[in-house]
Amino acid sequence: MISLSNLRRPLTPSMGISVVHGTDIEAEMLIQQAYLALYEAKRTGRNRICVFEDKRSINEKTVP
Repeated sequence: MISLSNLRRPLTPSMGISVVHGTDIEAEMLIQQAYLALYEAKRTGRNRICVFEDKRSINEKTVP
């Protein structure tokens, strides 16, 4: 059994957040926005949290 104290690799957690404003957003759109925010966090250096803020339609952005 491996102990967590033997873990020697650095972790760089990244998180993408999407915020719901109103009730006219579908779950898939919310997930896509969080996904875009996650990849923005990774692109800008990892080990951070980014919030989806773009006011344009999600269809205007490219998803990696």
